[in-house]
Formats: sequence, C-alpha cells, structure tokens
Amino acid sequence: FAVPVSTTVSIGRDKSCNIILNHQKVSRLHCIVYAAPEGGYQVMDYSSNGTYVNGALIQKNIPFNACSGQCVAIGRSGNVFQLN
Repeated sequence: FAVPVSTTVSIGRDKSCNIILNHQKVSRLHCIVYAAPEGGYQVMDYSSNGTYVNGALIQKNIPFNACSGQCVAIGRSGNVFQLN
C-alpha cells in the first residue's frame, strides 16, 4: 500500500480506515502512518493491543519516528508490514 509524501494512512477494523484489518486484536482505529516530506515516517498508536516497530512496543498517542525498512506490527495479530 503506497503512502504518498505528506499523507496519513489509517489502519484498523473500522470501515473508515484506509487499510482495514478484520482481526479481534486490531482496534477500530489501531494506528496511523504519516509519510513525512523530509523522509521517514511517523507512526501513532491508538490501540488497546499496541503497535510495535521492529519488535518494540511504541507509546500510545505519541508520534514515533520510523525509518524506511522498519517493520510495523499491528498488535499481536500477525499483521506486519515493512515501511519502504
């Protein structure tokens, strides 16, 4: 799924999300990914089950600066994607 620069993509179970994942461990709005114009990404967790970047749990409601090549896991659902 392409994330254009300066765009935010929402991930969750809710039908209003850009990426919809139907899994009991995925929150309605689980997280968002923002592609920064200066490069890199910001990942923001809003979930009950956590969002992980390269295996480390990120803090809820605090932007996490991520780099291309890092993996983002949506809770413990097995849904993992790599930022490119």
